[in-house]
Amino acid sequence: MAQFQILSDLHLENPQAYDQFEITPTAPYLALLGDIGNVQDDGYLRFLEAQLLKFQIVFLVLGNHEPFEASWPATRERLERFSDKINNHNHNHNHNHNHNHNHNHNHNQRRKTSTSTEQQLGEFVLLDRTRYHLSPEVTILGCTFHSRVSDAQEDHVSEALNDFHHIRDWTVEQHRAAHEAERAWLNDQVTDIARADPHHKIVIFSHHSPTVAAVAVDPRYAHSPITTAFATDLVGDPCWERPQVRLWAFGHTHYNCDFTDDRSGKRIVANQRGYAFAQSVAFNPTKVISRVLRPLSRTAASARFAATRQSVRTRIVPSSTQAFSTTSRRRDVDLSGLTPTPITYLSETETLMAETVSKFAGEQISPKVRAMDEAETMDAGVVEQLFEQGLMGIEVPEEYGGAGMNFTAAIVAIEELARVDPSVSVLVDVHNTLVNTAILKYGDAQARRTWLPRLATGTVGSFCLSEPASGSDAFALQTKAERTADGYRLNGSKMWITNAMESGIFIVFANLDPSQGYKGITAFVVEKDTPGFSIAKKEKKLGIRASSTCVLNFDDLVIPKSNLLGEEGQGYKYAISVLNEGRIGIAAQMTGLALGAWENAAQYVWNDRRQFGQLIGTFQGMQHQLAQAYTEIAAARALVYNAARKKEAGQDFVHDAAMAKLYASQVAGRVSSAAVEWMGGMGFVREGIAEKMFRDSKIGAIYEGTSNIQLQTIAKLLQKQYTR
Repeated sequence: MAQFQILSDLHLENPQAYDQFEITPTAPYLALLGDIGNVQDDGYLRFLEAQLLKFQIVFLVLGNHEPFEASWPATRERLERFSDKINNHNHNHNHNHNHNHNHNHNHNQRRKTSTSTEQQLGEFVLLDRTRYHLSPEVTILGCTFHSRVSDAQEDHVSEALNDFHHIRDWTVEQHRAAHEAERAWLNDQVTDIARADPHHKIVIFSHHSPTVAAVAVDPRYAHSPITTAFATDLVGDPCWERPQVRLWAFGHTHYNCDFTDDRSGKRIVANQRGYAFAQSVAFNPTKVISRVLRPLSRTAASARFAATRQSVRTRIVPSSTQAFSTTSRRRDVDLSGLTPTPITYLSETETLMAETVSKFAGEQISPKVRAMDEAETMDAGVVEQLFEQGLMGIEVPEEYGGAGMNFTAAIVAIEELARVDPSVSVLVDVHNTLVNTAILKYGDAQARRTWLPRLATGTVGSFCLSEPASGSDAFALQTKAERTADGYRLNGSKMWITNAMESGIFIVFANLDPSQGYKGITAFVVEKDTPGFSIAKKEKKLGIRASSTCVLNFDDLVIPKSNLLGEEGQGYKYAISVLNEGRIGIAAQMTGLALGAWENAAQYVWNDRRQFGQLIGTFQGMQHQLAQAYTEIAAARALVYNAARKKEAGQDFVHDAAMAKLYASQVAGRVSSAAVEWMGGMGFVREGIAEKMFRDSKIGAIYEGTSNIQLQTIAKLLQKQYTR
């Protein structure tokens, strides 16, 4: 369908060296991404013409650091004349070809050096705010401008611009205005295409990656949007109303680009450089890559675009080793044979997250699982490692010390941890999907600066909603809050609080005005060492024993006004919203648990347990049970990932989250119970994990909304949909 060979930042120190530069074709289409300085001499044009003998189409994107630079109009005119020359040549060739039946031309056997008029040249396309329909299913968008100066770096802007002497006369406002114009064009194009065909494939070739990122790329359908010069993890703001288009984006960046989109408030990050000269802009020390994320960065740097996609060939061509090539980066991208993306498809970064977390859990957590379960205590070393690995701030932006990844990455991590130990998984789940999410969504700028760096780097969090008299009816809570001269005073108690023993920060819901009912519920942030805070009891549980579950008391606990989370009286809205996301996390935990139990038992029955002289896994009855269980796990996972993707896309996911949690909990119970029976005596003793997984599975039907509550939610939404 569409196979691209991409060469980014080809810049040769000696202009005559272009006559020697060879590109070996590995795809029918070539995309050249570079700077305006590349085409100031005839050598580059000769180089372009030579490449047109090898490819069906050559796309050229030339970055322009100053859109009104005097040399740009002349350069563009030069390229247009070149394009006219090629088009006229091909027109004449086609005319001659139609009148010469003895002419035997084969695109796949083109000569590499001759520009004889007897040969058809490939098409040349200059991408400058250009929309090019490559095929009925693939559209190319091209843009040229540099981009903008980071909002986060305006304090350094003069220093940064002086480093780039050719743009020192530009102001931040001029950069921003030009950037906004480019972004508006890209957004309009993508939206227009998506409306016509929601499954259309769009490839954006841009000079600079920040411009690409600003298209509002939704991580759901932006397949590894990284630069082709150096890997850059671009996080774009989702365009909530846009259909689920399939989009690939390529470009490079020169310096740290880190800004917040003015319209959506979403942060866009591009940390790597496309050129290797010195930079004066200081790096943010909170952006140190954690150990679990380093493999992601290294693999992305190798430009393995969509290498995890099945049935899609991806070939990487190493950078040129020729002395005259200074900054070129080569790669191939193959979009052929693409079918609609499966729900459970993971992007490259998400896949690598799964792989690295799986490795970490297997090597570091697995040896401690039995001891933690017996002691009913979370190993302090495990908690410390979770922070070191970056798993306690997965969605927290890098500026606050987090990983800055998407929701699905968090779901993947929770699932992988649950395959080894659901107790560790729920610690990470509650911390990420409830506590961090509550502050990210509803905390003001000061709250985010105060709490998120601690939560991402060293302090566990708890979500305190349930009370002795309010479980499923969470908003019948009795904990009271009253205003004081300097803040608020809390009195009451909470029950079933996960992570309480390990936590230092608690999101507490209390009623500020009981006369208003649930509309008086307000959210507060409470620190563990606040006078009046106490842990009254640690529960002894059937399962997930290493995960602490406690009763908390608040006795005349006084907090400052700054500890108010969001607005007064909005706590019930915050809790509902956050819990809906948390239910997807619990569903992922249950899916991971089921898969861990299944894998453990399957390995045993197919390799170790024998009856009647043969492995019991070879009996048809056993094989059918294994197949049925695995199918149910796959179905549960599809529900989980569908809910996660809908959440990321800004769509209504409440119905999907309820179904995912309900079904995943049921599957976890069935599979873990069957696994005990498959393993016989070995499944019943504590020597293995089978009996533990069975015990752990029971909580899935209870916390963050019982199974009956999920059924009620599903039925209520269905009734609303189908009632006339």
